[in-house]
Amino acid sequence: MSSSMNQFFKDRSLFITGTTGFLGKVLLEKLLSTCPDVRAVYILVRTKRGKDVAQRLEEIFDSKAFDRIKVAHPALIKKVIALNGDITLPLFGLNSTDIELLAENVSIVFNSAANVRFEDPIKFAITTNLLSVRHLIQICEKMIKLEAVVHVSTAYSNCNRSSIDEIIYKPHLDPSKVIEIFNNLNDEIANKICQTILGDFPNTYTFTKCLAEYLFMEEGGNLPRAIVRPGAITCAWTEPFPGWIDSRSAWGGLGIAIGLGATRNICCYSEIDIPFVPVDFCVNMFITSARQTALNKCGALKVYHCASGGASKISLGSFIKLWVDHSSKYPLNNMARIPSVRCNGSYFANSTFSLWDYYTFLCPMDYLLQITGNKPLLRRIFRLFNLNLKTSQFGLKREWQFNNENAMQLWNSLSIEEKKMYNFDLEQIDWSRHVENYVYGLKVYQLQEHVATLSSARKRYKKLLWIGRLMNIFKWTILWIFLLKMSEQYFTIENNIYFISYVAMFLVLRLFGFAI
Repeated sequence: MSSSMNQFFKDRSLFITGTTGFLGKVLLEKLLSTCPDVRAVYILVRTKRGKDVAQRLEEIFDSKAFDRIKVAHPALIKKVIALNGDITLPLFGLNSTDIELLAENVSIVFNSAANVRFEDPIKFAITTNLLSVRHLIQICEKMIKLEAVVHVSTAYSNCNRSSIDEIIYKPHLDPSKVIEIFNNLNDEIANKICQTILGDFPNTYTFTKCLAEYLFMEEGGNLPRAIVRPGAITCAWTEPFPGWIDSRSAWGGLGIAIGLGATRNICCYSEIDIPFVPVDFCVNMFITSARQTALNKCGALKVYHCASGGASKISLGSFIKLWVDHSSKYPLNNMARIPSVRCNGSYFANSTFSLWDYYTFLCPMDYLLQITGNKPLLRRIFRLFNLNLKTSQFGLKREWQFNNENAMQLWNSLSIEEKKMYNFDLEQIDWSRHVENYVYGLKVYQLQEHVATLSSARKRYKKLLWIGRLMNIFKWTILWIFLLKMSEQYFTIENNIYFISYVAMFLVLRLFGFAI
């Protein structure tokens, strides 16, 4: 491959953190597939659940994300070298041999390692999202060939502001002092003072990501650096293939809960715009910003926003409606009822509807599953889903304006060929097509439901559709009878005729699926 990007990365060695995650896998796959002349790619992997580094490296390449590489260029996999380390430890816990290896060979660094759970305890979030950046800087300072360090942050790192520019904002607390203070506190005390420390940040994730950016700027010295702030990351637009996803965090978990019928209520404002961005668009910006940083000899740290907005935006209500609509085409095998979602702006209304749904549908269905020898999952999914929604509530009732001047400059610096290969122009996205691919990807790639099961799943969908309509008729008939009994005391015969006619028409319309 003779692309200009491949020429830039030719004979260079890279170091990547976070390759066991969703974002990291796509980044690694893209680099190998489009820059095959790279000399070596060192990735940081820690032992986990009894599996050593070699086994975890094998797990990474077992992912379907690497299918096209394993078929077309299997030799490229040998260029990936896993190093045993942990981002929470000084110098990532690497041994002296590995540190020397990185120091002498690496030119480009991608730091995509982070913990993205909003509800993590404050000490854990500081260790994984903030202190790890200091450890990264310590390693990068030893690299004699270093040309670029790209740190992956989040568009929500400054969510306490309504309009966000591509600059580093000074936080209300000094990152170094925060690290020092919490290093001397036990978990119990740390959690007690957490809300006070957070200030106007909604959770530990956004708080620590904000501090990490400032630390990266202050302690990075003269390192050639860039920060990319992705928005709400979704499945792949085109690469490694449309709809690919292997993460249940954030919107993946929402899709599963909706698809199974485990939830029908979300506390949100349907009209707000969410800064969605496909995972491959993020990766393309990482790669192009790395080259731009290496070519930019002035050493100024640049921030790039990778989030939808303006002409490329989509409202939360539109996104959910598309999801529900496309669920009929790719229904989940174990759905308990037809996907349907109500957006409730009021917390009280949402709690009321959710509790009603929980006790009148989810509980009986789980008991039925248990009686028939199946695993009752609906209530558990409902609770997990609502816990995730509670911690991410700040993003469902508020909008932000993201300035993207630097991102546009980066885009305009690319050639026509590079824009096709490393596309991150969000205005090109057809959201209906993307959400359709998302629904398909969640079913086939994330939940690993074989395509061959689609026929039976669609039959189940049709059955549940009619069962739902009949249940609606039963529910409204009971209400009709109750109101009719009440009307006998207060209405005339003539009024009763009008009332009965109206209710009859209403039930017929509900039977054929019309929303009233």
